[in-house]
Amino acid sequence: MIRFNKILKKVLIRVKEYDILKTKTYARDEKENTVRIYASYCKRLFLFILLGGLSIGLFGCDKEEDRDEKAINVFSYNMKFESQAGGGDPIYTWERRLPGIVNSFNQYNADIVGTQELRQWQLDELMTSLDDKYVAYGESRYLEDDEHCSIIYNSDRFTFLEGDTLWLSETPEVVGSKSWDTSLPRIVTFIKFLDTVTETEFIVFNTHLDHRSELARKNGLNMIVNLMLEYVEYPIILTGDFNMYFDSENFEALKNQSDIFVNTFDVFPDEFDPNGLTSHGWLGGTEGKAIDFIFYSLSKFTVLNTDIIYDRWDDRFYLSDHYSVYSVLHFIED
Repeated sequence: MIRFNKILKKVLIRVKEYDILKTKTYARDEKENTVRIYASYCKRLFLFILLGGLSIGLFGCDKEEDRDEKAINVFSYNMKFESQAGGGDPIYTWERRLPGIVNSFNQYNADIVGTQELRQWQLDELMTSLDDKYVAYGESRYLEDDEHCSIIYNSDRFTFLEGDTLWLSETPEVVGSKSWDTSLPRIVTFIKFLDTVTETEFIVFNTHLDHRSELARKNGLNMIVNLMLEYVEYPIILTGDFNMYFDSENFEALKNQSDIFVNTFDVFPDEFDPNGLTSHGWLGGTEGKAIDFIFYSLSKFTVLNTDIIYDRWDDRFYLSDHYSVYSVLHFIED
């Protein structure tokens, strides 16, 4: 169930009286006005519930027929690896988390999901559990059953044109290659899609940078940004677990291109400061900084909504030791 304040935000976005979709800063009086509008719509929602028996769940996610056809729902989703032999967290097991992860695809009408950490057996079970419209693409980082940075997409809407997995190393086409004192082989997966609704070709990149070596994070991101710049004429989306905060100097490669590529949190800055935590280590909480992000081409998309998803399965089990990041991106007409 989406938290009530998220439901109100979705209602607010739909009304014409107060448009915040294209702004990056908010004046104090505007925020106070927003609160009043939230309260007003809160009262209306409760009235609807009392009179019509409507459930709050009705507003949980857009129905397919109500969706903006130029919008796509994007996730960056670290799903937490687990060894098939066991030995992981005894409470938040893959078996307990999988139904909630599947539910999040359905609840939020996921179109593009950049995944991190899934072992092959986890990916296989996930794909078996999802609707047949979902397709996964991407190689493991080294061994056949190793972790992936797979991109899962809605094949009813998007046509796969071409894609590849490269290693973030001095020899990017060598499977399993490592450089810069990285703890493990690190990869980037990317796909060029055709959106059959808007007839737009666009490219999605997905990665998981190293957790130990700062140099590996810096140089790995440099490689990805240089690759993105080769396709800069296309709308581009980058999802990933970057294992560093955005204020890190090792994010310089993307910061230097801030007139081209933007982080979706930047559109709603007051919402995620200080509540920007994405990696919680099974401890929960909201206060902190993100290490999971969605970036997009500033001139090709507008951001309609961004959320950090705090949902639990059965109101008990965290879906991962990371919260997923969810953004609704709208294609801009040329």
